[in-house]
Amino acid sequence: MLKNKHIIIILVIFLFRIILPNYLSAFEEVKISSNGKEVCKYTVEIADDHRERVKGLKGRKAMLENRGMLFIFDKIGPKSFWMKDTYLSLDILFINEKGEIERIYRRAEPCKTEPCPEYIAPEDIKFVLELSAGQCEKNNINKGDSVLISSV
Repeated sequence: MLKNKHIIIILVIFLFRIILPNYLSAFEEVKISSNGKEVCKYTVEIADDHRERVKGLKGRKAMLENRGMLFIFDKIGPKSFWMKDTYLSLDILFINEKGEIERIYRRAEPCKTEPCPEYIAPEDIKFVLELSAGQCEKNNINKGDSVLISSV
């Protein structure tokens, strides 16, 4: 009986010390401002390595309205996205190093047949933010608006 309690205690410590902090650290708050006034904020998952960026939102069937995914790139430059194996329609925001929105694809549709359409930003891009389709329209998010990322 005492041995089982020790195992449970070790598992709880492992959960709170190892797994939970790693899970929570994968989220950041993103605020979007227009003309210096905050218009909305989102809690976003971070995709900052190759594996996470390739996976993206593939396979997801739902996303809360105030959530999203932020792709962070090591190198600044043109970026191209496609939505193979993605079930959600998305608003895709391409953001430069200064945090300014350079390009928006509103209500980008999942790929239904190949070749999949590409969503391209030829500008120097550092970040890409994916939100549920309609968020840009609902919150009047436009090219030139500012994006503040809590950890950057």
